[in-house]
Amino acid sequence: AEILASRVEGTKLLAEAISVARTPPKVFLTASGIGYYGDCGQERVDEAGHQGSGYLAEVARAWEDAAQPAAAAGIRTASMRFGAVISARGGAMAKMRLPFLLGVGGPIGGGHQGFSWIALDDVLYAIHHVIRHDEIRGPVNVVAPRALPQREFAEALGRALRRPALVPFPEIAVKKMFGQMGEEALLSSQFVEPSVLRRTGFAWSAGSLDEALGR
Repeated sequence: AEILASRVEGTKLLAEAISVARTPPKVFLTASGIGYYGDCGQERVDEAGHQGSGYLAEVARAWEDAAQPAAAAGIRTASMRFGAVISARGGAMAKMRLPFLLGVGGPIGGGHQGFSWIALDDVLYAIHHVIRHDEIRGPVNVVAPRALPQREFAEALGRALRRPALVPFPEIAVKKMFGQMGEEALLSSQFVEPSVLRRTGFAWSAGSLDEALGR
């Protein structure tokens, strides 16, 4: 309930306020996530993909729906569906590094599930790109040009840290330790395509995971 409220209530308040503002902004960007698509298996999906099932998909849908008052008022509205944001300076990577540094890092679950990521710098560039391109509205997948199987991500992280990536984190352990949230966040497969960014001429500064991890 706290996760849902923290996303939806603030977005709805802003959307309703600017929808009746005397001088509204030209564009309203909201955050969302690729969890919207649920577990897609090996299928590649883009912004035309349907909402998946599961808690994260429901949160993403409610989050995006909260922006509708602004869109209904004629304000250009875009929902930026972020993939896993990669930065060597911290964030989620700080928690992923320790097992690898101890020599026990490796793929999560079977390692075949899709891992859609984006370098932190490219998140900022993508936001700027969407602001500047008036033709962009609706969902925007903010991910790198090529999603990877989770096993390849683990191998790339091992290379960056000069450590092996041979010890898998079993699926049963993920479910036991983290429950439904861990299962959806770590075991779901999402090969997500950034069709809107690609179509509107966005240029990624880090097109490969090795580039992103080396920063």
